[in-house]
Amino acid sequence: MPSRFFRFFAVIALALTAGQLASALFVSSINTESLSVVSPDRRWNAIVFDRHCEEPRRCVPITWVSIIGVSEDLPNGDGNAASMVDGGHNLTSGKANIDVRLEWKGNGTLVIWYPGPAKILTRKDRIGSVIVEYRPVGFL
Repeated sequence: MPSRFFRFFAVIALALTAGQLASALFVSSINTESLSVVSPDRRWNAIVFDRHCEEPRRCVPITWVSIIGVSEDLPNGDGNAASMVDGGHNLTSGKANIDVRLEWKGNGTLVIWYPGPAKILTRKDRIGSVIVEYRPVGFL
């Protein structure tokens, strides 16, 4: 039967291994806003932001678009409208650097302009009452 001393160190080693595993699975990142455009009726705010990885080798840099109420703060999480990467040209820098433009067509339609080579990961055609349109362009 193992001694208490052995069991104590086994528990410590297991806890350290679990902590390292959790750290590897849940890489922290920081949202950095690059563009914010308020709807004409000042009800909605469309925001382009990047999630910069603290450890660039362990995650892919992604550009996100969120549509939130004008009085809301950007949550520290994924965007709710779209996500994209730059087509594989810049996956090791930790920064997405995609030149996304936003345009409100009236109060209820947002147009997201993005470079044609970008790869769209997620896209929603409606957020609340806002219709979202996507338009690729050659290079912005």
